[in-house]
Amino acid sequence: MGGPISIVKFHDSIRTSEEATDAAAGRAVGEHAPSGAGITSVAPATSHGSRLSIVTPDPCAAAECRLGGQTLRAECRQLEREEWDAVLAGFQDGSLFQTWAYGAGRWGRRNLSHLILKDGQTVVGAAQIILAKLPGLRVGLAYVKWGPMWHVRGRAPNPQVFRALLRSLRRTYARDRGLLIRVTPWEFEGTAFRSIPDEEGFQRKPLATQRTAVLDLTCSLDELRFSLSRHWRSNLKRAERSGLEVSEGDAEDLLDEFAELYHQMRIRKASEWIPPIHYLPQVQRALSPSMKAQISICRHQGRPIAGLVVSALGERSFAWLAATGEAGQDLRGSYLLQWRAIQRLKSLGVRTYDLGGINEITHPGTTQFKLGLCGKRGRTPTYLGEFEVCEAWRSRLIIGGSDKFRSSLLRIQQFWQERWRAGRNRQA
Repeated sequence: MGGPISIVKFHDSIRTSEEATDAAAGRAVGEHAPSGAGITSVAPATSHGSRLSIVTPDPCAAAECRLGGQTLRAECRQLEREEWDAVLAGFQDGSLFQTWAYGAGRWGRRNLSHLILKDGQTVVGAAQIILAKLPGLRVGLAYVKWGPMWHVRGRAPNPQVFRALLRSLRRTYARDRGLLIRVTPWEFEGTAFRSIPDEEGFQRKPLATQRTAVLDLTCSLDELRFSLSRHWRSNLKRAERSGLEVSEGDAEDLLDEFAELYHQMRIRKASEWIPPIHYLPQVQRALSPSMKAQISICRHQGRPIAGLVVSALGERSFAWLAATGEAGQDLRGSYLLQWRAIQRLKSLGVRTYDLGGINEITHPGTTQFKLGLCGKRGRTPTYLGEFEVCEAWRSRLIIGGSDKFRSSLLRIQQFWQERWRAGRNRQA
């Protein structure tokens, strides 16, 4: 665990008079970023094992984090898309869920907050936070989805920066704002920093999908193809001989075709809860060109039969969304789409491909498909998990209660799904 924490209050130089009025009236305080904020580049932090002391801020304030012999500066502000994209582009562990476009398109731009850790004028850590608050009360949730980011491009990750980010998040959102802070890092078990969230007072929560399948794209295409399971390789050959055509890119027509395939799949699988993606067009259009998700559509005789959406930022990628029509199942369109995605990701220099979760009990067919693609060269790690901390009883009571209510609804839904499947099996 890092060194002792010292807390020093700083003058809040970027707080507006309107925010001060809101605070005095007991309303939720918004965040505003001054134009031309000085974000220049991203640089490595200090060496591993340095003794850490952190000074954390009031809401929307600047603060200092002392890491070994260096002083890091933590800033809590709401950034616009161009500023945040520049920050995110400097990290190897950036993800679609940490982009401004996804946060604003899914949750609304007014509900975003950003925490940045700097060494001088260079960024060494960052997180985009989704805020869900009750109006007029210091009650709500601050959620970091697949973050924070601390793997600076071209440098070995420094676990002490991860620790500093967690401390800053806890102080800023849990202690000063009275929110429940929930963090879901895009990391896996078995890493050296696994104990840091526990040491920083975060409580681990189980994820609905705890395991995933990850391909190592540093292998050659021949090695990856040979690694496929026999069943998967056989279906890929069948798809390649079926006269299928694949279109790839980020064009509007591909987006529309995928949305229609996804809609058809939701109707066909009405017994399963498949989340809507009404936000997809808005997110995709708002993403900067280098961060846009790649959409692949497989066609047979000109008709779309399967679709795949893959996001790649830095050296990591993941399968975001997939949809298959009835004809796509018979013609094995999904097999061809995944193989083409692997070829494209390798050409971009991407090193890993996360297939997006596996569960042999709830989704046996999808899990078998992903494990076959993962093959001998892949691995099936467990996600690090979800961590939360709350220092205000109101937020813990309300957010915790809503979580229990949602879990009860899911259990009821699963019960009726199992009854429905059992009835269909008896009829068959």
